[in-house]
Amino acid sequence: MKQPPALAELTALYVERTHSMWRETAVTFWLEATVKEVLRRVDAKDPLVDDCQNKQQRYKCAPRNIHRHVLLSEIKEATSSLPPVRNDHQPH
Repeated sequence: MKQPPALAELTALYVERTHSMWRETAVTFWLEATVKEVLRRVDAKDPLVDDCQNKQQRYKCAPRNIHRHVLLSEIKEATSSLPPVRNDHQPH
């Protein structure tokens, strides 16, 4: 399932801002254990997996203040998922 654009934008922003924290050995072990648990739940067809996938629909469109933050961050991975610029002040 493809991520909604707003979720991809927030994910890229989070990864860029926090990537250095994920290098710690304890965090790597925690991440590995968590991924194994998630995969186990997916294989077991845990209803929580469907529930989480359904919640992704909340991220169809990010608020304008998030778009501004992403633009100012100049994080290429995050800015690539921004929607096209709209000019709401075009002459009639």
